[in-house]
Amino acid sequence: MEKRMIWPPKVILQTPLGIMRDGTGNWLPRDIGKSSQFSNGHVVVQFGDTFDHDPNGNFLGVRDNTCAIIPDNNNPTLSKYKLDSKDEVPVFVHQRPKEFAIPTKFWSFSGIIEVEGDQTRKCHHEKGIIHGYTWFKITRMTGMDETYLRMGVAKVEYDSRSRQIRAIKPTPGIENVGLAQSHESLSNVELKSATLPSFGSITALRVDDFIYLYGQILDADKDVVLARIRISCPTPYTYWTGTGWSAFPADCRPIMSHIEHGQIFHTTIFGANSLYKYMFVGCSSFGDSKILMARAKSPEGPWDDGWVLNDADLYNSDPNKPPTGPFFYCIYPHPWALGFDGVESDGMSKTGDFMISWSEGGLVGGVLAASFRFNMEVKRIADPDDEPVKRGGDVKWSCGPN
Repeated sequence: MEKRMIWPPKVILQTPLGIMRDGTGNWLPRDIGKSSQFSNGHVVVQFGDTFDHDPNGNFLGVRDNTCAIIPDNNNPTLSKYKLDSKDEVPVFVHQRPKEFAIPTKFWSFSGIIEVEGDQTRKCHHEKGIIHGYTWFKITRMTGMDETYLRMGVAKVEYDSRSRQIRAIKPTPGIENVGLAQSHESLSNVELKSATLPSFGSITALRVDDFIYLYGQILDADKDVVLARIRISCPTPYTYWTGTGWSAFPADCRPIMSHIEHGQIFHTTIFGANSLYKYMFVGCSSFGDSKILMARAKSPEGPWDDGWVLNDADLYNSDPNKPPTGPFFYCIYPHPWALGFDGVESDGMSKTGDFMISWSEGGLVGGVLAASFRFNMEVKRIADPDDEPVKRGGDVKWSCGPN
């Protein structure tokens, strides 16, 4: 027997988890809050603008991208930075000196993708080092206005013994950056163009020997398109056309529409033998502060089985004050927390309790979270999937290949 999440999703209990706070107890307004779990179970969280303050509340500066660890997965809203020599929060992906002649920001939206295969993972874990990659969006700042420049990628090294993490950007003086170097090579020069979709700006997902990069078309519809790259033999990116893969980015066709932020992950929540193995959780580009969920049978989709969680109530950090931003954004799932997906070998261990976070924005806003318990059922593992749910009723979100 096993527990399965019933589709369409229905929230039957919501428990506020508060703000995603720092282990120092210092006041650190920040946004994004996208987590990644390594194969050893350790979790890190990437944040955007982080307004650092000392223990006395004095402002120390803002970092445009930071990365913290979760010391205890059973306490999922507590994170901790490895402070620098000045006891300040460090930047994760650094800009090189004079790399840009204009004010520029790095936005860490992809998460971190671990790249060791099964044959090398044991060796690297014995040494305590886990390798991965993270993609980031590069934007030019003109006052409060931003202009997209291109996507960048950095190699990530995580020391599981010291619980320290660092990002290494490819430069002429640094070797052994693998896939990151391939990304910056001439064979992939097309991804540097601001006229092309921002592959990796929504999320990244590893499936077997491929990394799938979901990004936005630069139009008002915020259409999401897909590229992928092979890990074992980095070659130029290929692009999803709706029916197959092409070597030409112009052949891309949207797999979702009106998406601002989100994450796609592999799951067994619908059953160990379910055809639905992938879930999307995020938010639309409409600024409606609503959680979107969808499921699919493959990373490419179709992602047309999507629902708005109208029974989920997001909140701001101080209910006695107006919200710090005009709407909530950066809505992300954290399936590693609260036993949501359970233990792979025990189908009855799934709790249905799903931690989802969001950013409230502004100069003093934080990343908040709640546990959403979804309606579950118990069935035999051998039982087939339920029939697809027909769309209609109060469904307000639709997405899929155009």
